[in-house]
Amino acid sequence: MLFAILYCIVVFYMLFYFLKGCGTVESINDRLKQLRESLGLSQAAFGQKIGLERSSMSAIEHNQRKLTPRSIRDVCREYNVSEEWLTTGSGEMFCEDTAHLTQGERIRFLRKNLGLTQTQFGEKVSLKQAVIGQIENNQSAATPRFIRDVCREYNVNEEWLTTGSGEMFHEDTAYLTQGERIRFLRKNLGLTQTQFGEKVALKQAVIGQIENDQRSATPRFIRDVCRECNVNEEWLTTGSGEMFREETDVDAIAAIDRIMYGENEFAKSVFRAFASLGEEEWKVIEKLIDQIKQTPGI
Repeated sequence: MLFAILYCIVVFYMLFYFLKGCGTVESINDRLKQLRESLGLSQAAFGQKIGLERSSMSAIEHNQRKLTPRSIRDVCREYNVSEEWLTTGSGEMFCEDTAHLTQGERIRFLRKNLGLTQTQFGEKVSLKQAVIGQIENNQSAATPRFIRDVCREYNVNEEWLTTGSGEMFHEDTAYLTQGERIRFLRKNLGLTQTQFGEKVALKQAVIGQIENDQRSATPRFIRDVCRECNVNEEWLTTGSGEMFREETDVDAIAAIDRIMYGENEFAKSVFRAFASLGEEEWKVIEKLIDQIKQTPGI
């Protein structure tokens, strides 16, 4: 009896602290801290732009002080943050309109859009994390070479990076890595990593690793992406051709999928046989079909 009572007490406290921990994630103060950390800023540096001392920032993040409507507006204006996300947690963290941002703020927006840390972003353009931080905070000017390197490595439109006009990314994706093309595709579809992952039965963390080339895209993942998002497999694997397939291709592939996931074993065995054919065998079949077409009366 005593053991049962002790067991219930332990379970109760475990559940209490679990629920308590879950509850703190949803507060606007916690989202403010999440935003600040994602931007790589100290409390003092973050607060400076919105007229708050470091002590005030600390009090807000520790839920000892409320974030005023004025501070909410200042945060959204200075850091290009979605007010809906900050106040409710819904939608994307950042707004899409970047024309009013400084060049450093656009670089930060680009980096966050790519899902990279300052260190990861800097590695591709041969700069240390500290320098990226200075550029993002407008403490150091972006050199012409840095701008060219960013545009080349991340497929960025130079006009957008320097003036805020036009689209963020170029359409030419042939020189991107496969992970970068997957990120480009996801952004083109207007999906978060979580939403994209749901389409192919993968978690957000895995999608992030694939996009950052920390994990290889499996053949099954590539097939699932092409099927679910109507993507041209050649484009996804090599960067050649159009990003999306023609509708006729989609219909044919959908029909094949219905057969392969259906119950007609004979039909499935036929398609498996076709799938196992090599290039030379296909040439033989093509030659036979041509000969049949030329036969009189057929």
